[in-house]
Amino acid sequence: MGRLGRSGQLGALGLLLLAAVAALAPVAFDPTRTQLDAVLRPPSAEHWLGTDELGRDVLARVVHGARVSLGVAALAVAVQVLLGVLVGGVSGLLGGWVDAVLSRLTEALLSVPAFLLVLGTLGLTRASSVLAVALVLGVTRWPDVARVVRAETQRAAVLPYVDASRALGVPPLRVLVIHVLPSALAPVQVAAVSGLGGAILAEAALSFLGYGPEPGTPSWGELLAQAHRHALYPGAWWLTLFPGLALFATVGCAHLVGEALRARADG
Repeated sequence: MGRLGRSGQLGALGLLLLAAVAALAPVAFDPTRTQLDAVLRPPSAEHWLGTDELGRDVLARVVHGARVSLGVAALAVAVQVLLGVLVGGVSGLLGGWVDAVLSRLTEALLSVPAFLLVLGTLGLTRASSVLAVALVLGVTRWPDVARVVRAETQRAAVLPYVDASRALGVPPLRVLVIHVLPSALAPVQVAAVSGLGGAILAEAALSFLGYGPEPGTPSWGELLAQAHRHALYPGAWWLTLFPGLALFATVGCAHLVGEALRARADG
């Protein structure tokens, strides 16, 4: 982390802190527990971030929402990187008709706005579980990684030691994993961290529009959608402020780390 620069270190520390809070922080209240005698209470010593229109504790819901939002984003990025590395690596290493077919597929998917593709896929499949949303986000966003990996693979594929490995009869998959992909590690890291911020925003937007995880699942997008639905309570500013701040801070930290990784790769 020392080579990320001050802003990158700050972003990485912020992401680690948010992940630790989501995983380990003790929350005194069940995020689904309703308390009709504590409806729409502002932040206080009892409820640090206030309560919602059903008396549910906002702090508990923000923390549990972090677990959902970060979990969906992390799984989506893992799928995105895995598919992108596989498609881009095979395309760049084998070349020929394989490269032509995979490149046209990648370009076709890149020509469609990723969010519209996600919306269409979720609308057609009617998937609404946390796992399904994460898989759809990952499966529809891999072309960004594939394009980067293909370019790095083509550059590394003509190096002497790669040619020597081929001449010795080393299987293509081994050549790809051992000799080619390590050279693409830096740009893949940048794409993964950037994809993390994008996946968090995408999950929040999907939940806000009603296409995210099951209704009632406390993700940050669902909390913001809930606050929007109950806009008839204009004085309940805490319903929007705290989920919005959590979303802003997480995406901002991911952006800082991504920019620091990009600067290090370019330098």
